Amino acid sequence: MAQEAAAGTQPQTHSPESSMASETSSSMESSSDETGDTKEVEARRWNRLLEFGVPRRFLRAVCGDFEPRIRNVITGGRPGYFVTGGAGTGKTHLAVAILRDWLHRRRERSVPWSGEDPAAFIRATDLLLRLRGSFSREVGEARELTLVRLYQTIPLLALDDLGAEKASDWALSALYSIIAARYDDLRPTVVTSNLSLEELDRWDPRISSRLAGWRVIELGGRDRRIEEGGDE
Repeated sequence: MAQEAAAGTQPQTHSPESSMASETSSSMESSSDETGDTKEVEARRWNRLLEFGVPRRFLRAVCGDFEPRIRNVITGGRPGYFVTGGAGTGKTHLAVAILRDWLHRRRERSVPWSGEDPAAFIRATDLLLRLRGSFSREVGEARELTLVRLYQTIPLLALDDLGAEKASDWALSALYSIIAARYDDLRPTVVTSNLSLEELDRWDPRISSRLAGWRVIELGGRDRRIEEGGDE
């Protein structure tokens, strides 16, 4: 298990803007990230991130928001990361930064995207709600399995806040199926959780075992959302 301890490491975030237009007009220096893109190109990419499910608050998250030792880890192009830490330590911010770095690397290599959406950002609770909702409709189990397969195979996946959901047998089975498939197929994945690997091991040892096989990043420090009213 590769692990990067980062006690006290938090992103140097900017305050979220009230609209895409205000973000585009007021933040070129901080939002153009490592690619050096124009405002128009960056705005289009923000719109794509919104389509992928990235919350508006984190659209400007980039690897450069983190200190060098963390930045060096997350720009290594690894297939998977598990980000753990307390509330408000920057886990979601880091997950979006990693997702953006992966997308940038794919563009550089001109890797073709399969399907309509090459990436997805989703909270674990929302993922399970989608699966339950698909099963409750007339299409039933076939639709649920289709959604599971989607999250198993989508080129890039950020699964946020694992462990916040109720740990029913059904939920654990669905999450394990997605995480294990992505781990086995080396599909780029980043998972965040307030729980440590040890706590997740008590939750479901099959899931914690796969997460331990990815790069583990521990974020520490106080809750920024309470102290500064900022992002996680």
